[in-house]
Amino acid sequence: MQLWETPSGDKWVCEECKAEIGGRIADENWRLVFDRLDPMLRCAICGHCDIEIDD
Repeated sequence: MQLWETPSGDKWVCEECKAEIGGRIADENWRLVFDRLDPMLRCAICGHCDIEIDD
């Protein structure tokens, strides 16, 4: 999961959504703050996490 600084505020974005909205990231000049592997984080776009948790 990556934390991006956007014009409308900071957003956590997963790898899948990052690939889908790559053009928007470039057009709006989003800045990557950092990358974190944490199962509790959820993507601001799709609502899912990067890590699958087995029950």
